[in-house]
Amino acid sequence: MRDEAPYWAATLPQLPRLIHRALADDRLGEVRDLLARLTHESERRNDLTAVIAAVLLVALIVAVISLL
Repeated sequence: MRDEAPYWAATLPQLPRLIHRALADDRLGEVRDLLARLTHESERRNDLTAVIAAVLLVALIVAVISLL
């Protein structure tokens, strides 16, 4: 702790400014935008997976019917 005391003496006066800057930033907006993008990409990937599954199911049905 004694080794860090000089650093704390320099940092403590800056804390109010640093706290104000951190609270003034719109970080929640950035996170909200990123979450919306992730949700959209996830929905798109789910749709693509459903289409691929449907195509494979049709191919399987056609293959089974051709064997009969």
